[in-house]
Amino acid sequence: MLSAIFWRWERKPDKCSEKISITENGYFRPAKLENLYRQKLSMEIVDPKTKKVIAKEGDHYTKRLHKLIEAAGITEIPVLKELILGRVLADDLVDAEKAYSDQVRYLTMQNGLYDLFEHKLVEHTPSIFTTNLLPYDYDPEAQCPRWLQYLDEVFMSDADTIKFFTGFNPF
Repeated sequence: MLSAIFWRWERKPDKCSEKISITENGYFRPAKLENLYRQKLSMEIVDPKTKKVIAKEGDHYTKRLHKLIEAAGITEIPVLKELILGRVLADDLVDAEKAYSDQVRYLTMQNGLYDLFEHKLVEHTPSIFTTNLLPYDYDPEAQCPRWLQYLDEVFMSDADTIKFFTGFNPF
C-alpha cells in the first residue's frame, strides 16, 4: 500500500512543494539537494545494497552526502512522522507572512523577546511566532569590554568607522 501527501510551504522569496510518500515502511521525502541542503536528518540513511549506514540521525544534508545517496541509487530518505505532521499542521495554524516578519524582528531570549526594531525587551507571548530561542537572559546592563577593545584595535580608535560598522555608537 502506497500513498502520498503533498506538503506545501512558503519560503521567501520562492514557493516550494514537496511530495511526501507514506508506505508501510514509514514516511519518506525526495532526496533533492535544493529541499534538504544543510538540514539535519531525522533518521539514519542506509545503503539498500550494502546495508551500511550512509548518514546518521542528526547529520546535516550536504553536497557530499547527496552524491553518496545518488551513487547508492536512493531517491527518497526517511523522515519522522512527527516532523511531517508538524509542518503540515503549522501551515494551517500559523500565518506564514507574520511568522516570517516575527522571525526577522524578534530575538527570543530566556527572559523575553528582544525587539530588534524598537531595541527593547517584551514579554513572551503566543501572538509572536519565533523559533530562535537563545540560552541567555537579556541584560541591558551587560558589558562587552573585549568586543569594544577589539573594535578599537581593528579600527584604530576611529569612532565614526566603528559606529558605521556596528550600526550604533558603542561608546
